[in-house]
Amino acid sequence: MLSISRSETEAVETLKPFIDGMRDRGYRLGEDFIFEIRVSGGDPQRFPALAEELVALKPDIFIAFETNGRALAAKTTDIPIVLLNSIDPVAAGLVKSLARPGTNVTGMSGQGDALTAKQVELLVEAVPTATSIAMLIDPLWSNRESYVRYAQSAAEAKHLSLTIIHVQEVDDVKRAFMQFEKQRPGGLLVGSGGRTWTLRETIREGVVRLRLPVIGHPAFGSLASYRISDSATWYEAAEFVDRILKGARPADLPVRQATKIELVVNLKVAREFGIKVPQSILLRVDREIE
Repeated sequence: MLSISRSETEAVETLKPFIDGMRDRGYRLGEDFIFEIRVSGGDPQRFPALAEELVALKPDIFIAFETNGRALAAKTTDIPIVLLNSIDPVAAGLVKSLARPGTNVTGMSGQGDALTAKQVELLVEAVPTATSIAMLIDPLWSNRESYVRYAQSAAEAKHLSLTIIHVQEVDDVKRAFMQFEKQRPGGLLVGSGGRTWTLRETIREGVVRLRLPVIGHPAFGSLASYRISDSATWYEAAEFVDRILKGARPADLPVRQATKIELVVNLKVAREFGIKVPQSILLRVDREIE
């Protein structure tokens, strides 16, 4: 496993649903399988070197998100790679098609276009007075182009102006929030891939200071999130690993569209920001954070 996490402990915390999925298929951690984990410390530019190091170990299977999956796929065409929540693996060049991957890569696709559009719609529903929104995104994130394209299309459909700001360092985030303080966008989207994830604490501080409604991962201090369930995705990855270990070829395993999507609303944030969450959202919510 190749992770953008800042520490191995942080990376291991995400693995519990996968371990549960493997256990339910008869595999015991430490007895039937072990992990080799490399973390980039929040720097995706370290992925190529770390991928080369992992490939040299000749593991049976890799588990990866799209960005680190690309780094691994560039180093091996033989070792199977199971993707977690790739926005568009075909556009990323990782598979030839969803139905017939034709490469050493398979796994799950994340419904990027539909999800991004829904995030924009959710923001408008929560803040109906918004006429402009902003986005923070890592310019080196492999999913950036798809995410931005879908967000722009959805914003245009809602007659919103969209300001895109690239961030890779703490100072970038601080400058962005200084700009937000002057321009006051109606809300914010955050692309959670790449370095924005490692900058989440600084982003959350800015969000709280400006009381800026965010639709994104709860770690960013978001009012709400509408996204693929991380735990369900990790659990489902165990099925791909099991089938490959039993002889299936990734090239023949169709990429599956992730179906477990969660709408989470943070009522504590809503109260602190003085936002009344519409009943239309509350009726659809999967989980509330108090």
